[in-house]
Amino acid sequence: SRRGNCLDNAAMESFFSTLKSECYYLNKYNKLHHLKQDIIDYIEYYNHHCIKEKLDGMSPFNIDLNIFHRMSKIWGADHQLVDACYEAKNIIRRTPQIIFK
Repeated sequence: SRRGNCLDNAAMESFFSTLKSECYYLNKYNKLHHLKQDIIDYIEYYNHHCIKEKLDGMSPFNIDLNIFHRMSKIWGADHQLVDACYEAKNIIRRTPQIIFK
């Protein structure tokens, strides 16, 4: 393995900063499960509904699906590979619920 680089964490640090400013700091939580549910809801919103200018007006989830679609056309990937990619995205989509169980 290589030595860590501060840029390795940049994407996650940016996401956590956005999460805190758009979700956590706007609410007061008396119960931990309310905070967990808000984090799950925010991740769902951020990945599937939040339009990003840097992504040509698409959500992160849709841009990934677009990449999978292009990949299948360029490389002539069979449908099993594309289906596996879609399934991987569905697993990633459910990750917050898995983490907090």
